[in-house]
Amino acid sequence: MVIKCGYVMKKESPVPEVLVGLSRQAIRVDQLAAAMIDTAINGSEVNTIGNAELRRLGKKRFRG
Repeated sequence: MVIKCGYVMKKESPVPEVLVGLSRQAIRVDQLAAAMIDTAINGSEVNTIGNAELRRLGKKRFRG
């Protein structure tokens, strides 16, 4: 499994979430962690997971 994330930002970043999403290259560390845990537990249909999918999984799984 290969995790290809973009620029990893700290959770308390002053950059608004909408700008993080628009950049398509940035992901918050809490979303990345949640996505990686979800993938480790549930697996994935693909061998390489890109930033967009990581953000989607992270938002879906991380509640905090």
